[in-house]
Amino acid sequence: MNGITQAIAFLESLNLAHGDLRPENILLDGNLRIKVTDFDYTAPFGTPFLVCQAPWGRELKGNEPGYDVKEVYGAGLLGPRTEQFALGSIYYFINYGMEVYGDKILTSERRDRGIKLNELLRDMQFPVIGCDPIGDLISKCWHN
Repeated sequence: MNGITQAIAFLESLNLAHGDLRPENILLDGNLRIKVTDFDYTAPFGTPFLVCQAPWGRELKGNEPGYDVKEVYGAGLLGPRTEQFALGSIYYFINYGMEVYGDKILTSERRDRGIKLNELLRDMQFPVIGCDPIGDLISKCWHN
């Protein structure tokens, strides 16, 4: 997890957000070093967040700052908030071996699962996590 955090901290030191953090974009090389990949959506802080795919991104509620930004469909602007949220979901995936709510049936129709997942995350309803250092880190990422 430290390697992922260092890579994202480096981008943030350049005032850039990756914009598409998810497990598929984090690889290991032959020496088991972390490699963050796929910089297609990397952009300066303040750029509209175009790739907001749950559980790696979270749409904002109507009363949250940044919700009313045009052309972002409620996802807000790229910045530390978006990157930290994605890191929390990635850490959850690493720690629990599944995506957020991956062990729950959220709807009776499989095709509606993404809609329900978006609603839960938008409303800041997260799965119960352990009260340990990793659980605390995940919670802090999800809550900015």
